[in-house]
Order: sequence, then structure tokens, then C-alpha cells
Amino acid sequence: MAQGLEALADKAEQAGSLREMNAQNLRELSKWTTAMRHAVATANEFHDQSRRQTIDQGGESTIAELGTRKSAKQRRGALRLMDELLNADMLDAWHFFKQLGGAAEERYQALREGFNKQIRYLTHASEYMKEATEGINVKALGGKNAKKQTFELGGGTLELTKAGSMELYELSKRKQAQKHLYEVGVVLKEQGVDTVHLTEADVQTITDTLTDAEKALADKMQRYMSRVCAQWGNEASMQLYGYEKFGERDYYPIRVDQNTVDTKNTDQLSGGDSSGLYRLKNMGMTKAVQENASNPLIIGDIFDTFTRHVDDMSRYGAYVVAAQDMMRWYNYRNGEYNLAVKKSVERAYGKKGQEYILRLIKDINGETAPSNTSEKVFNKLTSNAKAAAVGFNLRVVVQQPMSYARAAAEINPKYLAMGIGKPQIELAKKYCPIAQWKSWGNFDISTGRSMREMIVGDQTVIEKAREAGTKLAGAA
Repeated sequence: MAQGLEALADKAEQAGSLREMNAQNLRELSKWTTAMRHAVATANEFHDQSRRQTIDQGGESTIAELGTRKSAKQRRGALRLMDELLNADMLDAWHFFKQLGGAAEERYQALREGFNKQIRYLTHASEYMKEATEGINVKALGGKNAKKQTFELGGGTLELTKAGSMELYELSKRKQAQKHLYEVGVVLKEQGVDTVHLTEADVQTITDTLTDAEKALADKMQRYMSRVCAQWGNEASMQLYGYEKFGERDYYPIRVDQNTVDTKNTDQLSGGDSSGLYRLKNMGMTKAVQENASNPLIIGDIFDTFTRHVDDMSRYGAYVVAAQDMMRWYNYRNGEYNLAVKKSVERAYGKKGQEYILRLIKDINGETAPSNTSEKVFNKLTSNAKAAAVGFNLRVVVQQPMSYARAAAEINPKYLAMGIGKPQIELAKKYCPIAQWKSWGNFDISTGRSMREMIVGDQTVIEKAREAGTKLAGAA
């Protein structure tokens, strides 16, 4: 907000008076006035008003409830180790926040509802792409094995798949991208780090190789990002700031070459403990356009860009409000009596309790992704191993029917029988987000399909083999 206000102040100073400001600047003034009014009015309120509780009330409630618990320091030796094992190290999020009291449980419940919301968003995007790509071989357009076309241009050579040309086609229609394209150039990471300079004629030559159907598909994907994804974000930004943050009709995600920008956030390299807590709120798509930006653009695969943006916007729309409310609750302090929620958590559950909360928020913000190739390979191997444990494992197949027998001890078998069959499964997926999540292969963390496969629908050979295995268990 501070940067936006500073930019607006500069424009107002140049104009001299409100009367001299143009329509665009007046709209900016209205937006920031609304944001300031909203910030002041909701200073002691959670952004999510559905639970009707102020930050003071939530914080004081947690402090009071945790004040009745024994101090973690009173548990020593083996007792302390056992307590950490059975609490912060072993509990799932629901049970962990439940033991912190009602206010903490409400904060977790908001995140859990966000999970359901994101699944619905991703399902909608997947169904949209299934219809948009009907009759189109997506693998022939993009991906590692797609055929590339070489363009010998005045400013250098470009080798692009159809998906790369489709991305360039959409970027060329966004005003903000045109300055980068025609005044600076583009970079293809597969070709190295050298910038290739483009003219409008060059871009026209490249995009003319696309068929009408390929251009139409690219336009459908752009419209989905600039309208549907924007709506997800705007629902959240209205709660956070009081105005709609996403409104550019010709929007298409821009990625600039990071070798041409300053590295300012040391947390990116050092694993700092604060930036990851607010990454979702401050992602690039949420920031104001830099009018005088002059960096080379990265040209990628339109399907990767679409997948990445849908993932980012679905997480933003689903979690950002709940994540910010969680941090407001966690950071609550009562200065008069020197009390604080985080201090109370540490007193009752030690540093492990604090780490649990912060790790969850960083996970939601997407901050804990693998940072090097070795970890990525390890995650890939464990993902396949876990899928095999559920899929290509006859013991699991044999045990699956027994789960019905165990459930029959609690639920009348006639109701269990009603849930058998494909129509019932589809009905469950329609109304129960976690059923949809499990249908994507997410029996356990890291065993699910890739985000691109879920949204775009192009499976790799490994993913096909993994799905074949899990279907065996599912059919039991």
C-alpha cells in the first residue's frame, strides 16, 4: 500500500490539483482512499467476518485457555520428549489447533474451508480446460516432447514449440508486455541466458504460424485467467483491502529474467523466518504494474503458465484471508499485562508449538518447496514409492474391501451399499471436495497427480503408470 500511495502522491504533485488529475489517477485515488478507510475500520477485526469475533477477543480467549495448562518447562526428560512426540510432532492440524482452544480452532477451520474452496476452483479450471481442448492434442503443442520450430530473426534465433508461440501471441496483446518485448527482448531458458531482440514484425511472423484453433485456445486460456481467476482473487481482496485488486482485461502473466533484477530479499537465499509467512499475500500478480519496467521477458509454455497462474490464484483466493487472520491472531499482544498469544503457545507447548504454527502458514504460502535438485529428486522418488505402496501392492488391494466391514460396525450396511458404484462416486466428488481431491490420487501427501496433469490433462508415462496402480487399489 505504501508504494501505491507514494506513486499516487507523485502523480498528484505533477498534476498540481485534483481538478487537473486524469480519470486513471482519480480512479487510483478512489482505490487507495477506500483501502485506507477499510484498514482503519477493520484494524481490530479479522478479515473473515463470518465468525463475528474481534482480534482482541480471539487473542484473549487463547491466552486465557492456555494459561490453565501446565508449562512446558514443568515437563522434563523423557516426559517432555514424549509430549513433543505426541503433540507437535505427530498431531494433524485439526487436533493440534483444537488443543489450543476455541479461538485457535476457528482459525484452523477457516483454513480448512479454504482447502475446500481451492479444490472447487481447481475442479472448475480442469473442467474448463477439458472442454476447451476437446479434439486437440495438447502434447503436440507443448511439453518436453513437443516439436519445436526455429525462427531466424534479426535479433537472434528462437526455437519455440506451439505452446511457446501461443504464449508470445497472448503477451503481444498485453500493453504492459509490449514494452518488454519490443524495447528489451525475450529470453528462452532452454537456449541459455542471452536476450533475443524482437520487432513487431518478428512477433507477427511467429504468431502467423499458429492455426485459428490454436489462437482460439490461447484466447480461451487468457480469458479464464483475466476473468475467472481474477474473480477468485477479487473476492479475497475485497475482504483484505475493501476493493477489487484484479481487473486488467488483457491480463496475461509476465515473467522477467531474474538475472536483470536486483536480489533484495535475503530470505530467498538464507531461509529467513518471516518472508514466507506473507508470500501468498505479496505474490507478483498482486503488485502494481511497473510502468517503466525494462527487463527481458521469459517465454515459456502457455500450458505451464496457465497451470501456474490457476494454482497461484486458487491458493490466493482460498487461503490468503484465512492465513492473514491466522497471523493476526498469532501476533496478538496485550501490552498492559505483557501477555501474547505466541508467548502463551510457547509456555504451554514449547518452541515446537510455535514452529508447528509457522510451518503450517509457510506451507500454505508455498514457501517450503524443495530448494535444490537433490530434494526435488528425493520428493519425486518418495512420491512414486508412496503411490506404489497404495497402488501396486496386493496387500492394500486385499485390505480395501475389509474397510467396508470395519465401517459396518458403525454404519448400517444398507447406507454403505448406497455408496457403491460410479454414479455415487461422481456424486461424492461433486459435493465433497475431499472426495475430488482423493480422486486425483492424493491418498497421502506427495502421491497425487501433478498440477499440470490435473488442470491441463496431459499425463507423462510415469504418471500413467502411477494412476494404473492406484486404480487397482481403488477397484478393490
